[in-house]
Amino acid sequence: MAMTGYWQGFGPKGEDAMVRQTFTPIDGDTVRQHGEASFDHGLTWSMRYDLTYRRRKEPLE
Repeated sequence: MAMTGYWQGFGPKGEDAMVRQTFTPIDGDTVRQHGEASFDHGLTWSMRYDLTYRRRKEPLE
């Protein structure tokens, strides 16, 4: 799944940016979330974060 949108004031100096997040299933218990931003209307993209989510083996008590 991919989501793209416009975020006002996202940059470190308050610049507006296009942001893109992709969610990629790795296996039945793992998903990767990758976030990018573009400050030139989508011509180039820079990575903002790269996260991995894993399902807990035990429920929280």
